Parts: sequence; structure tokens; C-alpha cells
Amino acid sequence: KVSDSSFGADIVEWRPWEGGVQFLQGQVVSKTMTPFLGPCGLPMVAGWFEKVKALMATLLPAFTIPTLEDYTKVVFTINAEKNLTTPAAKLIQHLRANDSIRQKFQDAWLLFEEEWFPTHQPDLPAFQTVLQQILGEKDYWVNINKAGAFLVEGFHVKSLRYVGTTKKPRGGVLFRYVMTLQKKKRGDTMEVPIALKFYWKNGGQGVQNINLLCVTDPMA
Repeated sequence: KVSDSSFGADIVEWRPWEGGVQFLQGQVVSKTMTPFLGPCGLPMVAGWFEKVKALMATLLPAFTIPTLEDYTKVVFTINAEKNLTTPAAKLIQHLRANDSIRQKFQDAWLLFEEEWFPTHQPDLPAFQTVLQQILGEKDYWVNINKAGAFLVEGFHVKSLRYVGTTKKPRGGVLFRYVMTLQKKKRGDTMEVPIALKFYWKNGGQGVQNINLLCVTDPMA
């Protein structure tokens, strides 16, 4: 679905996910993400956990510092807050109830993004494979906006080029790529800029539930 009326047939022809519709989203530990995240998956979570321990020692000295296994189990598990017997569950529950402390952790995460991501990138060939699996599974896309409804031919992902990292307006960084798409039947191609960005999903049980979103590049 394309909601912005400024996106006519010439745009939706190549960007059927345009207008705020992501085509890749999920936890960094999900089956879709882990094949291509490499050092931006569990190794990144382990690196971030070291920051969590340092923050707890400074901001929450009365809390027991959890183990990495305990921490990851809580932040990536649905309804983990129902069991408050572990140090990690107690930490997440406290952060959910304390806006000031939670914001300090959020600010630290954005600084961690700027520290980690410029020197650790997802696996490029594996990322292209995942994109092909997602975009290539459809022979046609149906797009709707105020200008009308459009039937768009499906794509092959012919290539994926890594551009680099760019700072986000409110802190942190995103990964930027250029993806070359080819129409399945007509064969014509076009380059489409896309971006990967990490974020905390604050709904459900977790304050630090690290998710990943892939969209067309908002800075292109």
C-alpha cells in the first residue's frame, strides 16, 4: 500500500513499498535477520551488554548485574516481565517504570551505534540473498494511493552495493545501500537506494528489544 498521493505510477513502478511500508523488519535474533547480520547480530548484542553493565554500575548500583544469557532471554522473549526473579527481568521492569533512567540507556545505545556500526557491517552477499527471497517471491505487487491502484511487475535483485554509514538526525547511524532491481518479465533495471536502521521496540515486554528495519533510503 502506498499512502502518499505524490507517488504516481512512475514511482510505485519501482518502489511498491514506498510511503512508510517497510519490507524487512524484525528482531536482530530472528531467523530472517541472523543469516546476514554477522557482527551486527549477537556479537553486537554482546558488545552492547558490556555498556549495559557499565551503566548499571553507575546508575543502578543496587541492582545485580545480569548475565548475557539472562539479558538476551529477557529482552527478546515475549511476556518475560511476568517472571521478575532474574536480574535482567528486574532491570527491564525498572526501566519501563523510570523514564529518566530509560532515556539514559537510550542515549547510550545511540552512542553505541556510532561506535559499533562504522567498523562492523552486515554480510553483503547474504543480505542480497535475503532481499531476493523477499522481493522475488511476488510476481506482482498491488499498490494503492490517492491517485489510484497500480499493478506492478515483480523484481529480481540483481546486485547490492554498500555505500556506508550515515548519522541519523536524532543520533545513531544507519547503513546505506544501492540495490539494483530488474523486472521479472520486461528485464529493465533501476537502482534503488535503501537503508538498514536499528531501533528499540518499546512495546510489549522489552525496553531494549533491538529490532532492525529496512526501507528505501530516507536520506537519498
